[in-house]
Amino acid sequence: MAFWKRKHSEQQSEDPALDTGNGLGDILGYVCTERDGKNAAAYAEFDLASAEDRSVDLPAATLTFVLANHIVVGDIELLGSHAPIEHSWMWGWFQERLPNDDARSSLGVLAFGKERGVETLTHPVLTVDEAEADKLAAFAFSFSEADLLERVDSPDAHFYFAVGNLRRRDRG
Repeated sequence: MAFWKRKHSEQQSEDPALDTGNGLGDILGYVCTERDGKNAAAYAEFDLASAEDRSVDLPAATLTFVLANHIVVGDIELLGSHAPIEHSWMWGWFQERLPNDDARSSLGVLAFGKERGVETLTHPVLTVDEAEADKLAAFAFSFSEADLLERVDSPDAHFYFAVGNLRRRDRG
């Protein structure tokens, strides 16, 4: 299955809707900055901004960027998804798993939320806007060892993937 609309997750908002008085808003601001730095580094190292296309292969759990002379492939972990029409966010740990996806990052969010009593992080589905969904994805990304946070859009939802083990391959 392939999704074609390009947008890497880099939106930031000063909207305090996710700050529930427990410092979550401050943490989200920090992880968004960290995400932006990692995304910029990966985009620069692999020249991803010049990608002609990209596609997600769910059975292989990979994201492929097609560039003029080569491709860049990365392994993906689903962090969560946002359904804009319903204004809902669903954590990756609550969704069907991709092959080889242990949901380690989103399960890290769940454990963090349980340990600290942050209900926002323990409910499988939340009502959020797009900016808040980007922040939640950045928070889950902070639990990963991935190189890149990439948002892939389908007609009904935005899927947020941690992309790691990026590697160049010849186009063939």
